[in-house]
Amino acid sequence: MDVSRQKLFNFLILAFVFLFFFSIPLIIFKNLQKTLLNLEIREDLEELGMWAEFYKDKYGTYEGMEKEMEIDRLAKTLDYLNADFFLIIESRGRKFCAKAKIFDKEIKNWCVDSTKYAGSIINNCDYEKGIKCE
Repeated sequence: MDVSRQKLFNFLILAFVFLFFFSIPLIIFKNLQKTLLNLEIREDLEELGMWAEFYKDKYGTYEGMEKEMEIDRLAKTLDYLNADFFLIIESRGRKFCAKAKIFDKEIKNWCVDSTKYAGSIINNCDYEKGIKCE
């Protein structure tokens, strides 16, 4: 009886050690995955802001920029990443604001606007409050 208990105890210790050391890379991978996802969302929004400025330089307005190929591609990418992306363009086309959710406990959102702001402060990216991030 003592031999089988010892074998069971050794097996349980071995299983615990294996699971413990196996879980560490999984936790590290999950955190790295969130960090890379956040970086991609922020970069896509900032790229969208640059394309919006190119569009305004070309057409003199932000109106209709959501139909531009590169801006549409970035919007679809952000939607695919489940970033709760939305773009607001003022009715006269003078301002725009775009924001998306990022997967960070402290920051939560990222925003770019026509004032060339890119950051986490979002007070006014809304039709009712104003069309700018901060």
